[in-house]
Amino acid sequence: MSHPVLNLTAEEERDFLGGQLPPEAAAWTRCPPGPDASGLVEVLVATRAPILVTGWSTRELPLDLPSRCPDLRYICHLCGTIRGKVPRELVARGMLVSNWGGSIAPTVAEHALLLALSSLRGMAEHQRHLHSDGWRGPTARSLYDRRVGLHGFGTVARALVPLLAPFRCRVSAFAPGDADADLAALGVTRSTSPQALYADSEVLICLVPLTPQTHGLVGDVLLSRLRDGAVFVNVGRGAVIDEEALLRHAPRLGIGLDVYRDEPLPASSPLRQIAHAVLTPHIAGPTVDRRCDAGAFCLANIRRFIAGERPQAVIDLARYDTQT
Repeated sequence: MSHPVLNLTAEEERDFLGGQLPPEAAAWTRCPPGPDASGLVEVLVATRAPILVTGWSTRELPLDLPSRCPDLRYICHLCGTIRGKVPRELVARGMLVSNWGGSIAPTVAEHALLLALSSLRGMAEHQRHLHSDGWRGPTARSLYDRRVGLHGFGTVARALVPLLAPFRCRVSAFAPGDADADLAALGVTRSTSPQALYADSEVLICLVPLTPQTHGLVGDVLLSRLRDGAVFVNVGRGAVIDEEALLRHAPRLGIGLDVYRDEPLPASSPLRQIAHAVLTPHIAGPTVDRRCDAGAFCLANIRRFIAGERPQAVIDLARYDTQT
């Protein structure tokens, strides 16, 4: 079997794969990104590589890739979404594609915890006071013994539950099709509906994937169920939130956001004017020092494929359609 082709920048190779490449990787063909995928296709044709490793900088692959590169059998994407890299039709026609799966879930969960703690402690306003020669802002509150709701129960939620355990939080979750056995094993109570989850939560962490059905899902109906003083955190997808509704409820809620409907967040966005909101620029994960986790996952998948085993985190059409 010929060696894989890497279509990555030097920075991505260092952050994701640096220090982890197996001995044979020195022979891997490195194809730097270009203005389109034509150069990459030429390399794939010349090398007859069965594996292509892609990243953030990879240009969208052509629909005729299988006919032009018949030896290519597996696309191992180092990062998250493959939209803009792999056309949906290639997945529909059976191209084997994987992404970083749950390898980054711990850092996203860590960031969700940070936003919840920062919102409870009034960090945004304390920082504003101290940077403008003031002193104390709002009264700080603790996470201990809070009722925490998880809207969505995927890999990030599962990584977050153990992080909440030291705070003695009572955790509930709602997600369509969630497994009661998984919830029970983690000590999580299943909520009967999103409305019940929001009504019962002092801290609500939104982890809902974006689909046509969930676009704008979190609006007045759900946000109105949150009690005054509750904290709303979103590290899922920005477009799941009706931002106009969130603005209406902002005066009575703590808010921590890492994702937005429009990214980068426009300078004119009213969200920037919520003085008490803790806002971060879509940095929940993976952090620079933990990109190696995704790199290790990628290498393990390549070894599985070479051994004739199925890689993990394979993207089928259902998963493709939930990516943004």
